[in-house]
Amino acid sequence: MASGIHLIVLLCLTGLWIETNAQCGKDPGFCEVCPSGWTQFERHCYIFYNVEKDWADAERACTSLGGNLASLPNSKVYGFIRAIIHRSTGKHLRTWVGGYDAVKMASNLYFILALCGLWIGENANVAADCHVCPPGWTRFEHHCYMFNHVEKDWADAEHACTSHGGNLASLPNTKVYNFIRAIIHASTGKHTITWVGGYDATKDGVWLWSDGSKFDFKGWHSGEPNNAGGHENCMEINFREKDFVNDANCGFKRSFICGKSL
Repeated sequence: MASGIHLIVLLCLTGLWIETNAQCGKDPGFCEVCPSGWTQFERHCYIFYNVEKDWADAERACTSLGGNLASLPNSKVYGFIRAIIHRSTGKHLRTWVGGYDAVKMASNLYFILALCGLWIGENANVAADCHVCPPGWTRFEHHCYMFNHVEKDWADAEHACTSHGGNLASLPNTKVYNFIRAIIHASTGKHTITWVGGYDATKDGVWLWSDGSKFDFKGWHSGEPNNAGGHENCMEINFREKDFVNDANCGFKRSFICGKSL
């Protein structure tokens, strides 16, 4: 192993809850939300910042925000954490989490990316953003996303998304594209070929998003879209399980990802 400071990632994790009297909607109980810029996964929120600390100082940094270094309660959380690290750094960096042996705890490891959570109590002076993703959906920026392993043709996949109040996901920018690829990888352990919302079935060469948002996507793989055989009118990502965006026959059966606005 190369000498020098190791690049370690700190993960802080906690629940985020705001009382219903913060105008969280009509449902009783609590409203689970993440602030703008944070990433929601199941019942937790995540955000990155740059800092260097040993494990103990990293834990103190988290507790000062009301959180702790992350626990790994199940394989889904573990896979999601690994995926967002890889999405953000391009690597599977060695990572601080919350487990420790207090007697033998080392103090010479560092982190450069911190992923911390925040607890907001009933008396917190925080403006409430009470837009909530339904169970099974993951929030990113101002949208909720849900990956579905079941393979469908593009039209049936779009219908499945609309039945949940969304559409096949659009790709408005690189951040969303990378986040969607991370969700897929976290769910399947690989870059599974997946339908998204782009199509040109109405008029060849005029691409649209099924959610009606403006289509200005420029991230096609080299030589795409090529409408091979004259029947490729729908957009897939992870073509050949690589970082390729491709036009494909809409009748192919693929996994798919839905998106909807908050």
